[in-house]
Amino acid sequence: TRLLKENFPNLNIIGWDPAFSEEQLPEQVDMIMSIDVLEHIEPNKLDETLIDLQKRSKLHYHAIACHKATTNLPDGRNAHLIVETPCWWKDKLKSLNFNIIYEEVYSRISKVPVVKYEVVLSENRL
Repeated sequence: TRLLKENFPNLNIIGWDPAFSEEQLPEQVDMIMSIDVLEHIEPNKLDETLIDLQKRSKLHYHAIACHKATTNLPDGRNAHLIVETPCWWKDKLKSLNFNIIYEEVYSRISKVPVVKYEVVLSENRL
């Protein structure tokens, strides 16, 4: 958020994280952008969350980790609660009527294999 605000000072950019904010997400925004977020959502809340985000903006950018995190939650679960393939994420987004206008899969081998699914979504025009 800080870098976006520095590079685009004429735009109203809001950084929002429910873990650190008492405020509600605005009802309407021009674009929703998440990086390393969606894989942390409780699996039984994913559809509800994506539908809510879809109602708030016609344009989305998401970078989703498709690999296990290197840390665990206090309850012992991996911090990435949803570890699925890019194809799974694509099918999930399409099933909720998102229109995929750009997608890219990145992978690299390090201590932990890293796979990221980058996707830009727009309003689905049926």
